[in-house]
Amino acid sequence: MSMSENEVGADQSGAEDRLKQDLDELRADVAKLTETVAQLLRNQAEVGAEKVGAGLGAAREALGETAESFAKAGRGIAEDAQNRLGALGNDLERSIQRSPLTAVVAAAAMGMVLGLINRSR
Repeated sequence: MSMSENEVGADQSGAEDRLKQDLDELRADVAKLTETVAQLLRNQAEVGAEKVGAGLGAAREALGETAESFAKAGRGIAEDAQNRLGALGNDLERSIQRSPLTAVVAAAAMGMVLGLINRSR
């Protein structure tokens, strides 16, 4: 039961055809898989970009709220300082009205100290 050369050749030819067909199918499957993975990556990138955009929006909003909070606090501090300086000015004015001679002596002493400091430079 030996095969003739024609039978062996026909058998090889059929095997080669099946192998070529299998390789073509494998190439098509790999191409489909590549496209599927590429589409998946594009979808993930879009979702990631949306999440980043949403995160940036939330951060921008939080930063705006924080800046507004600091601005309000700054206005409050400035008003408080202005009120304290006004009160100090009023106290100084009343003190000068009560004892003008003391105020003149204090001003002269302050002038001399400033003159000495300025002269030593």
